[in-house]
Amino acid sequence: MSEAGTASLQTDALGWRPMLALVLVIVALLLAKGLAETGTRPLYGDTDDAMRMVSVIDMLEGRGWFDYLEPRDNTPFGASLHWSKLIDAPIAGLTMLLAPSFGTGAADAAAMVWPLLLAFGLLALSVTVSSQLAGPDARLPAIVLPVLCFSVLDEFLAGRVDHHNVQLLLTLGLVATTIAAPTRPAAAMLAGLAAAASLAVGMETLPFVIVAIVVFGFHWVADPRRARTATLVFALSLAAATALFFVIAVPAAAYLTPACDFISVTYVVASALAALALAVATYLGAGLRLARQRFGLLLILGGAAAALVLWLYPACAGGPYAAVDPFVVEVQFPMIVDTWPPWRRFSIDPAFVIAALGVPVAGLAVMAWRALVERDEARRRWLVLLAFGIAAAAITTLQLRGARFSTLLALPAGAWLVGWLRNLARTSPSGLNTAKLLGGWLIFAASLHLVLANLALGGPAAGTGAPTAGTLSVNERAVCFRADGFAQLAALPPSAVVAPLDLGAHILRYTAHSVTSAGYHRNAEGIKDVVGFFTGDEATARAIAEARGLRYVATCGRLHEMHNSTAAAADSFVVNGRDGRLWPWLTPVSSSGAAIQIFRIEP
Repeated sequence: MSEAGTASLQTDALGWRPMLALVLVIVALLLAKGLAETGTRPLYGDTDDAMRMVSVIDMLEGRGWFDYLEPRDNTPFGASLHWSKLIDAPIAGLTMLLAPSFGTGAADAAAMVWPLLLAFGLLALSVTVSSQLAGPDARLPAIVLPVLCFSVLDEFLAGRVDHHNVQLLLTLGLVATTIAAPTRPAAAMLAGLAAAASLAVGMETLPFVIVAIVVFGFHWVADPRRARTATLVFALSLAAATALFFVIAVPAAAYLTPACDFISVTYVVASALAALALAVATYLGAGLRLARQRFGLLLILGGAAAALVLWLYPACAGGPYAAVDPFVVEVQFPMIVDTWPPWRRFSIDPAFVIAALGVPVAGLAVMAWRALVERDEARRRWLVLLAFGIAAAAITTLQLRGARFSTLLALPAGAWLVGWLRNLARTSPSGLNTAKLLGGWLIFAASLHLVLANLALGGPAAGTGAPTAGTLSVNERAVCFRADGFAQLAALPPSAVVAPLDLGAHILRYTAHSVTSAGYHRNAEGIKDVVGFFTGDEATARAIAEARGLRYVATCGRLHEMHNSTAAAADSFVVNGRDGRLWPWLTPVSSSGAAIQIFRIEP
């Protein structure tokens, strides 16, 4: 559709007052949902959310800004975390603000409110990007469609305090500012800031930062006069903001210590070299008349910058987690179902995979179509979105959890389609056009896809034996993470506990105990000992208990780790539990029907 055609969609645009009212209604419904589920579902259904609140509470209790050691993890030694304090700080501030009203429950209240505040940003950015592509007539679907997609909406429900929702906002903000940058240098500066902030929060968005760098480079290649200023501003702001976030996050003693999974000198140097390549290209290429000449220059400079980064920091060549202990990669990572590729997840939950991939595929199709038929500025905008969408799709093919990004980036395309079909149904009323409009809504309603796919396929594949990773649904495992389930453990004197990796963070959140491991990759020794305790033979478990001074064992029967007996020793804890046996030096403490089973380790 031409720019004139896009303008024709603006005849029935949603005004700002009804738009604000709709946003407020959506956020109010999300809050009502969270309140209605209080007491029936765990507030922190994900380990990362529970651990985030542990970090927030540590900050409130006086933990230093540059102190990344969690002393109650990897008992009795402590474990280093790669959490960003940029997320902890606002949640801690919100907790302090709510403390006069909620007292000791202020932290949980903040955990409910924080993602709802971010939901305003989600809907505002969704409207911004959709309007850039399709004009004001896309506002209504831009507000409604995120609510209809579970992979996006789930990140903004009560209790979702980990950094993924912030990363979604920063990525969508990066897209919006990259689209606007060629004509607005201020947007280019904001794009650099958004890219740097996303790196400071977590390395999952590194591919999108690389896409932004490439897109700004192509902007200059295609139109050097128009894009030169924006490219320079983006490059300088990216380098400067990355350095600023680095200084904010890293103690001076660690300035020269490289790290792949956290903002470090590695990423400061990488962003500086990328900025230098863009800046030098715009200077040296000022007299180059042909686009292919400018592209060749940029390719040489960019390739040199990338090669220098890899030469300086070869450990990060395989990505943010390339330096993780091989045992953790082999044993723990496969238990994280969200990191599975779609084809593996399909074997146990085909309905979920179908629903997770439907909207991204439809979005890519619409993006490619519009990029082909549009011209000039409109085409450029669609090409920018398509570049980010392809990157998100590539991530999703490797790890299904990338669907949260690929779905979000597909929604502006869905907003365009619905807006176009609304205009068609309004100007040419007919049953067929009304059906097309309904179909446009349904194509981009991933939550409905999930319902229909579950009805058609019967939900997750039923296991033929004991539960394994992925065969237990979120609802089935939820009993293990409810706050009331930890009351009996919390009442015991603070001691060292060994528990399944998925349970560790919640024990830290709801009790004063320390744990062998909460399941985070920097604590490889703790992960090894948890696996060794539960799947090794009795002598191995006893040696681990004595070396760490363990006092209690805490388990939950609905965790797949308690059924992972394939490679376990014949007299291991998990095999004994399956057969109803217990080592003689373990004494049951909890009642037989309790969700969290507790055993005291006798001297």
